Amino acid sequence: MNITSSLCDKLEKEWRTIHKNNINKEYIKHEIEKELDSRSIHVSNVEYSTTKDDLEDLFEKCGIILNVNIPINYFTQTPMGYANIEFKNSNAIEKALKLSGTYLNGRYIEVSKKITFDKRRNDRTSFSWLFKNLD
Repeated sequence: MNITSSLCDKLEKEWRTIHKNNINKEYIKHEIEKELDSRSIHVSNVEYSTTKDDLEDLFEKCGIILNVNIPINYFTQTPMGYANIEFKNSNAIEKALKLSGTYLNGRYIEVSKKITFDKRRNDRTSFSWLFKNLD
């Protein structure tokens, strides 16, 4: 995960102002992840031979790409079949979502907004409203 130092400093300063130097690093990390998720997408059904350059070529028309991550299986050292792409602006997300169903390297890819698991609350940040009234 790429975390800019200026964003981290800004959030830490904001937290210190609110809580009078009682810093909570988990809160800051969570806020940074939310900010990154707001301008990132998750691409699933990615062919194992697909490279970062292939994904950059496909999504560069949506906006400026800061990072492309294709996770690798720890044991087999092969790609896991999905990727996460971080854009400079959140405006690129809507354009990227329209590319869902695009044929890339022999597969139809699916594009969705990236959601990071919130360990503190045991839910997904974007779906917390769904789990509140299940009792």
